[in-house]
Amino acid sequence: MDTTSEKIRKIVKQIKIVLANNPNVIEDTIQVNFSEISDSSVDIKMFMYINETDYLKFLNIKEEILCSLLKLIEKENIELAYPTQTIYLKNSEGETV
Repeated sequence: MDTTSEKIRKIVKQIKIVLANNPNVIEDTIQVNFSEISDSSVDIKMFMYINETDYLKFLNIKEEILCSLLKLIEKENIELAYPTQTIYLKNSEGETV
């Protein structure tokens, strides 16, 4: 794992700030926590309510928030974990390639 505990604490704080600064997010509903260490990632859980009932507007707000968070993650040089799988193949001679 390349992400230090210091980086995790910093990014959790910064995510809270990004969410709190968004006028569409209800500030007293924001919860951002480092929640789990798994096999290939550290997990941060986010919870908040968005002050919008129109679904299409909600989707635009959600996209805006997610893009802001990706920009923050990139700025901090944090890599996201994606599910991966390694497949080993054998050729006709039985050699693994």
